[in-house]
Amino acid sequence: CPVGALLSKDFLNKARAWELDRAASVCPNCTQGCNAVLETRDNTVVRMKPRPNDDVNKFYLCDEGRLNYRWINRTDRAEQPMVRSNGALARAGWEPAIAAAAALLKGKRAFVLASPNLSNEALFLLSSLINTTGGAGAFRVERGPEAPLAGVEDLALRAERAANVIGAEMLGFAKSDNPLSGIRAGDVLIVADHEFGNSADAAGAEVLRRIADECKVIVIGTTLSGALAGADIVLPITNFAEEEGTFTNIRGRVQRFFQAKAAPGLARPSWFVLSDLVAAVGGAASHYLPADVFAAMVAATPAYAGLTWETLGLRGAIPAAASATAAVSA
Repeated sequence: CPVGALLSKDFLNKARAWELDRAASVCPNCTQGCNAVLETRDNTVVRMKPRPNDDVNKFYLCDEGRLNYRWINRTDRAEQPMVRSNGALARAGWEPAIAAAAALLKGKRAFVLASPNLSNEALFLLSSLINTTGGAGAFRVERGPEAPLAGVEDLALRAERAANVIGAEMLGFAKSDNPLSGIRAGDVLIVADHEFGNSADAAGAEVLRRIADECKVIVIGTTLSGALAGADIVLPITNFAEEEGTFTNIRGRVQRFFQAKAAPGLARPSWFVLSDLVAAVGGAASHYLPADVFAAMVAATPAYAGLTWETLGLRGAIPAAASATAAVSA
C-alpha cells in the first residue's frame, strides 16, 4: 500500500521504512527459492518481502515466506568455539578448536548429518570432508502440504520445507527420514546445523544417545540443542542472513543470497569454518571468499559446470546439466 494503510500486524509500529537496511536474499522456507529482501533494523530482521524474479516467483512471496523469519533472530545461539575438557565443554579460541576437531577426525570416518538449509558452499566443503575421510553424509527435510499459487504457473509453497534440498542431493548427501541409520561405531559424527528439537527427530536423538560411547561428536551449527550437550567440540557458524552464499532451488537454479546482519559473538561464516577444517585434515587449502569456494565447487562438481559467481547476478542461473535434463523431460 503506497500510504501504509495496509500493513502486516507482525511489522506494525516496529520501524519506519526509511529506517531499514536491506539485503537481497532467497526465502529459506521451501525449495521454490523465491527471491526476497531481508529488511533489518539494529541488526534484527524485522521484515521479509518479495524481490521480483520472473523466472522464479514473479513478484510474489507467500505468507509462509513473509512471516516465518523470527527464527533468524534467535537469541539462543552458539557464539563461542568450545572443546570438551575434563568432562565439560570449555571455551576455546578458533585455532585450538579447529586443531582439536582435526585431531578427532584423524584416521576416522566422518559421518555428516547436514541441514538442507546450509548453502551450496558449506555442503560442498562438508562433502570434501567426507571424501577426505572416506565417510558418508545424510539429511532429513521437514515436509508440509504443497500450496500452489492459483493462476501462476510453477509457483507454490513446496512440500519440502528447506531452501537447499536439491543442492544437498547434487552434492552427494542422501535424503532420509532416518539419516543416522548409516552411522557406524567408531565414526566421528559431524552435526552440521541439524537441530534435534521436534518429534520427527525423536528417533535420531535416541540413536545419538545410543552411540554416545562409541562415536565422537563435532557440532558445526548455529545453536546447541539439549540432545547435543554431550558434544566433544562446538564450532559456531552464522545463519544464511549473516553470510553470503548460494542455494539451488527446485528447478536447479543456483541463486545468491547476501549478508543482511552481523554475526553473534565469535560465530564465523559456515564456509569459512569448514574451509579451515578441510585444510586441517589434509584437504584443499583454505578459501578466503565464498566466491573461491563456489569456483572450487563448480570445478569439482559436473552438475554445476559452466557457472561463475559473477554471472549468477541477482537472478541466478541454471547449470547446463540441469537445463539439458529439463529439455529432455519436456
